[in-house]
Amino acid sequence: MTVDTPKKIQLSDLQRLLFLLTKYARPYWKTLAVLLATNLTATFLAAVSPLIIAPILDIALGKPVGPAAAQSISIRNLNLSNLGPAMLQWFNLSEATDKFHIVLILCGIFLLVGVLQSLATFCAYLLALWLRVRSARDMQCDLFRHILSLSLGFFARQKTGELMSRIDSDTIATTSGFEAIIGNLIMSPLLILFYGTLLVRTSPSLAFAAIGGAILHYAVTKGIQEPIRRHAADQFTIFADLRTRLQEALLSIRVVKSFSAEGFELSKLTDTIANVVRINMKFGVFKHIEDPVRKVVDRMVEVGILLFAAYLLLSGRLAASTFFLFLYVGRSIIPPISTLGNTFILIQNTLAAS
Repeated sequence: MTVDTPKKIQLSDLQRLLFLLTKYARPYWKTLAVLLATNLTATFLAAVSPLIIAPILDIALGKPVGPAAAQSISIRNLNLSNLGPAMLQWFNLSEATDKFHIVLILCGIFLLVGVLQSLATFCAYLLALWLRVRSARDMQCDLFRHILSLSLGFFARQKTGELMSRIDSDTIATTSGFEAIIGNLIMSPLLILFYGTLLVRTSPSLAFAAIGGAILHYAVTKGIQEPIRRHAADQFTIFADLRTRLQEALLSIRVVKSFSAEGFELSKLTDTIANVVRINMKFGVFKHIEDPVRKVVDRMVEVGILLFAAYLLLSGRLAASTFFLFLYVGRSIIPPISTLGNTFILIQNTLAAS
């Protein structure tokens, strides 16, 4: 029984997330398709950026970069050791003799790729924002339509302030993470797969440091996702209670004053605010402890990669250019791993609000 329960919870969470995304994003499938294409473009440009550095490092460290160095290099045998000659071959710069001219062209390409990546990322944000605000509108309309169809007995049992909080705050919170979830669940795994493949092909033993980082980030996510979701749900509930208290006190202000009950109302509100502070503190601890913990994990991964790479370099099994490139690509794989872990925490906030 204890083994089956987590599987049911995970399946239910996945179904709920897919339901939210398909129900409220599917009507705007054309925009969603453009958003996915834009995110894929941004991912491709992000993956290309570190590769352009490879031939510059080769030239700076005096490694051969002529046509002979690029022979028999294909996608299948591409790794960090032969990445520089391969990039020169693909950019049709293998025949060039002026090394500074080559570096100048590569720097221009690097700048252009960075500008295009920034534009693609910004366009993806605007598309996701457009999708999110319309999804929130549709969700609010659906919820309000459902509430209007309920019986008078329901409204006699429910508090108006709580219903208003569900329609307003909770729907906004549910859809607020849509753009990050859609973008990160596409970009991060692709970047991890691409960089990871290069690292494994270059040195499987070195790649274990990155794999260890992924395992540690998974452990961090696993450890805090349930408390995050539980405290997020408590936070939405207590905010609804606070809104209800304020509305009831203000709407019945004549009755309160006629019975001189200001002190009683203030006492109830003070108790509710105390609960808000307590729950906010708990939620804040679990939510914001994630960032420093992930930074420690990232630093541990960087140190592991540095130690392994330095050992191979000093033992003569790794060229100097490959050493620096491995550090560069190794650091490039850390942010998408961390971002993917953050996204799973964001999913818990979204599900708690929903």
